[in-house]
Amino acid sequence: MTFTPRPRPEAFNPARELAVRVLLRVLAGESFAAPALDAALQKAHLPGRDAGLATHIVYGTLRHFPSLDTALSPMLTGDTHPKVRTLLLAGAFEKLYLDTPPHAVVSEYVNLARGARLAPPGLVNAVLRRIEAPAPSQVTRTELPGWLAETYRAAYGAQAEAVFADLLTPQPLWLSVSEAGFRSLEAEGSRLNPGPQGTDRVELSRPCARPRRLRAAGRSRSTLRVWPAWTRWARCRVSACWTWPAARASRPPCWPRGGHR
Repeated sequence: MTFTPRPRPEAFNPARELAVRVLLRVLAGESFAAPALDAALQKAHLPGRDAGLATHIVYGTLRHFPSLDTALSPMLTGDTHPKVRTLLLAGAFEKLYLDTPPHAVVSEYVNLARGARLAPPGLVNAVLRRIEAPAPSQVTRTELPGWLAETYRAAYGAQAEAVFADLLTPQPLWLSVSEAGFRSLEAEGSRLNPGPQGTDRVELSRPCARPRRLRAAGRSRSTLRVWPAWTRWARCRVSACWTWPAARASRPPCWPRGGHR
């Protein structure tokens, strides 16, 4: 009898596995997204690009969960294992909202399902090839439960639709900085805006200065953690004058409290 070894699973991006495992904890009610993702990224030590991808998948899947769940439900049974459903939610988000090429989504998540033993590869292949965006509706426009959408309408009136759209858009990173940090950012060309309660704020829509530049300028390095739901850059290296309590990460006023929005 001849023994034929099983082929080794194709490689997959570890950022996607990290995102799926974080989502699994969040959707099971074990943790809010922010602390779960932050802890996972600290432990994994992913490159910046992969950390950004994991952040996009986690928060994007949660933002669009109502639509994604609506699209997936007809293809799955009620007893589908949470690992399988969570992996498919992440894959569906990438295909429908993150503009990842469909063939790449199918390939990556089939390899992830097989390599990390999260789901049957055949099921993942079939579902992600067939899934399509649900028909437009009130839910797909707001991605909020009906009662919460009505709360926003009562609070914002005619501006509610703009608020709904803003909630589904990754926000820039907002930091309160010390005087030394203020001068440093202003010198490098960052945009400075007045904020509430007389606090000057710096709007960052790009990565922070690289560590090599900071070392060349004779500045020490430290890590500033921010709320990654509002930025593509889950963490960045900054000068020592931005460390706590000189700098504080803060929410834009229109964002509701909670770890998963």
